[in-house]
Amino acid sequence: MTDNNQDLVQEHEGLAGLPVEQPPPPSFIRIFWLPVILYAGFVLLFVYWAGAEAEKEALADLDARLRVAAVALPGMLASDFHDRAIAPGSVGIDEELKNRERFNRYAAEAGMIYVYTLVQFRDGFCFSSPTVTVEEAQERRSWFFYPYENPPPAFMKALQTNTAQYVSYADEWGRFRSVAVPMTSPSGRRYLACADIQLQEVHEEIRQRQQFALLASLGFMLLGVPFLLAGRQAVAIYARYSLGILSRNMKLKRLADHDSLTGLLNRVSFFRVVDQRILMMRQVGAQGALLMIDIDDFKEINSRHGHLFGDEVLLGVSHILRQTARKQDTAGRYGGEELMLFLPDASADAARSVAERLCAQVGEMPFTFQGRTIRCTVSIGVAHFTAPSDMAMGYAEVADNALRQAKRHGKNNVVVLGA
Repeated sequence: MTDNNQDLVQEHEGLAGLPVEQPPPPSFIRIFWLPVILYAGFVLLFVYWAGAEAEKEALADLDARLRVAAVALPGMLASDFHDRAIAPGSVGIDEELKNRERFNRYAAEAGMIYVYTLVQFRDGFCFSSPTVTVEEAQERRSWFFYPYENPPPAFMKALQTNTAQYVSYADEWGRFRSVAVPMTSPSGRRYLACADIQLQEVHEEIRQRQQFALLASLGFMLLGVPFLLAGRQAVAIYARYSLGILSRNMKLKRLADHDSLTGLLNRVSFFRVVDQRILMMRQVGAQGALLMIDIDDFKEINSRHGHLFGDEVLLGVSHILRQTARKQDTAGRYGGEELMLFLPDASADAARSVAERLCAQVGEMPFTFQGRTIRCTVSIGVAHFTAPSDMAMGYAEVADNALRQAKRHGKNNVVVLGA
């Protein structure tokens, strides 16, 4: 210690009236730093463990989101779409553009980069219904049956093993994670429903969790907060984090189960719910009915007034359908301009009454959009059963047959068939 330092020490002693604390002996220093070093090692291990757990949980959450997004795709397409998607030009450009619009909108709502379906062609895959960016749409108008260059080997494995496959990859645009879910068309044709999402949010989540773990550990050491209290705080934080994930998953599930335009159940979810109801009805032998509702001359409405006006008509009819349905009924969108309504515990006369009331209410309602007003009608086919012996798809076929008869009889009417 220099003379100047000695003078400063003495001055400090005089002002404070306290003796200067002497440095601890070397043995005490070693004993003091040993738990500090051990705790620092614990902190590093804790941070590493928190990062590994965050990555594990984030990828599990991400895979669940990807699968939910992928399995919803068939419900946005015509039921026979993949039976017709067999070669270039086998699907018209108008249908391709409508599918593209639905997929682009759904990808944005679900937080996906891409959603698409793939069909096997020769030794590889071709896009049957992909999302398309603005730049890609300018590059070429049609992307139907465009070859998928260098697909991940896991995609072929998904088709061969009939199990969903997840894969992470990186390219010049970033890091991504994808899922390929094997699907089967009504006629038995195999294809893949796929979804891609960026991994940036996963790495950001891991970084935030690691920072939280580090700050929490340092806080325990510097502030001396008991581990029990800190654990309670961490549990509360983790609970909020889990609730956030649960809320997000519930929103994604609703997007997957419901039609994005009308808010009704989509076709896949509708049949799943109705099948469950039918199984319950079999135990008591209850009767019921399934209604297939088609907006008359809907293509003419789209061509004369535009698809936005057509969407407004679909929304209006869906609103009437929800108002007409009872609490125990189930409403859904079959696809295009066709809606469905399942009536448990309904006689044939009651089902006809509901259908005729729907026809009347739609016919009386003016549909207005951008200063233009039109009126439209609906035709309804009803499949009624006295004791459920089939599943929802079988009754839908009967209702569709009744709907075709209603169309042939001049539209704006109801035909009831026994199932």
